Amino acid sequence: MYCSVLQWQLTAPESATLSFQGNVVTSHPDLFSIPNCNLITADFVKETTKVFPNPFTTSLQIESKSSFVTMALYDVAGKQILNQSFTNTIDTSNLAKGMYLLYLTTADNEVVVKKVMKE
Repeated sequence: MYCSVLQWQLTAPESATLSFQGNVVTSHPDLFSIPNCNLITADFVKETTKVFPNPFTTSLQIESKSSFVTMALYDVAGKQILNQSFTNTIDTSNLAKGMYLLYLTTADNEVVVKKVMKE
């Protein structure tokens, strides 16, 4: 069963009042007891990976502060075109015109996905 929130009121630090159609909910394990749940934006890391030129013709260049270990290139149909160890340059002269997704993976399995276009 789904309910819509009709009122959300912050009453004090770390305290809130939730009202569903006039019935105040003061405690609920799913809503108010989520350990280590924090939505502070300072925890997010700004993406610093640049892939250029975009659109490209014969090659792609990759600049990043991240240490990538592998790279994979997929066409829009999901077909894997390339899967190799990371290099800063990709020869794209044999690719057909169209859109591709470039997946760059770190040793910690963090993945950066870039949408690129071949002219």
